[in-house]
Amino acid sequence: MRAFIRRWGVERNGAAAGRRHGGRALCYAAALASAIAPMATLGACFDTGAACGASFCPTGYVCDPDREGNPTCFARATGKRCDVPLTPDGNSCLQEDLKSVWGSGSNNVFAVGKGGTILHYNGSNWKFMPLGSIPRNSLNAVWGSGPKDVFVVGEEGTILHFDGERWEIVKHESIPQITLKSVWGNGSRDVLAVGDEGTILRFKDGQWKATTHESAPRASLNAVWGSGPQDIFAVGENGTILHFEGERWEAVNHESIPPKSLNSVWGSGPQDVFVVGEGGTILHFDGTDWTAITSAPTTQKTLNFVWGTRWDLSQYVVYVVGDDGMLLRHDSLGWSRRLPADASLNAIWGDALKFHIVGDNGVAISESVSVSPW
Repeated sequence: MRAFIRRWGVERNGAAAGRRHGGRALCYAAALASAIAPMATLGACFDTGAACGASFCPTGYVCDPDREGNPTCFARATGKRCDVPLTPDGNSCLQEDLKSVWGSGSNNVFAVGKGGTILHYNGSNWKFMPLGSIPRNSLNAVWGSGPKDVFVVGEEGTILHFDGERWEIVKHESIPQITLKSVWGNGSRDVLAVGDEGTILRFKDGQWKATTHESAPRASLNAVWGSGPQDIFAVGENGTILHFEGERWEAVNHESIPPKSLNSVWGSGPQDVFVVGEGGTILHFDGTDWTAITSAPTTQKTLNFVWGTRWDLSQYVVYVVGDDGMLLRHDSLGWSRRLPADASLNAIWGDALKFHIVGDNGVAISESVSVSPW
């Protein structure tokens, strides 16, 4: 019976070890639940519209415990999970796609997405952040140097900045009216944003400036990350990888890099860099050479984001998220896979205590970090 009520499945190196139970909400009558397991484990179920933790379920949803016993809203008919806070009117779950997540700590996490959506996680709940008169352009990425210095980029050259109290739109003549897809910085005084048509913007010495890179075609750039101000990577369409070593951007050419869209880049340092993209592409750079990783159970799905966290003094755990609920983990035992959601997953971020995943249709998952393998 324990296997019956299990909601998440795990696969390691392609071998199935279990799967999520049919997508249905597991809400039992008290008598049946007590016969299966203590109510302390299953949690309490409520009628539609009744209290669900610190919130209420919208019409058509019931409250049911998630895999960790936390009260969560699930659609009565389909079992679809309401992962993020209700819409401001309190009548429905957020349906907007969430594109990016970043935080300065466990109690200060931001998620952004379509329709100008910005959410804030305070350690227990996600809440909408007011934007006032700022246009509701779709937002693609968020990054900050601390809780009072957060940048968001999006469509039509949108750049927003949060000073710890309110969001303001950044305007500068060097910022083009095109879609910006990623933002990363080497501190509050050195921030980069990349986007369509090979655009690279850099905020330095208090000003935004456009950077040229004539060494490569003007392919759209999807992500930017660096280990420091003189070691920065930008990746994008058609297998584009650009590298900045302090003076200029240069194109990276290697036989292991496929002509596919590369969507994300992250590393633990200059000699340990991961890039992910279409068709299950995972590339690794060891400081000298690029290698295509084929051992991960990607099932050729598009991979949207890569991020890692320190496991101990010598190792990092690397996470990758992608389409159709794909969540990969790489540790000392190799690659493993889980499918925590039905929707495509777009980004992941965390700290030593908890990681957060966001995706399409308002999916936002928060889970405690485990040093144990899946």
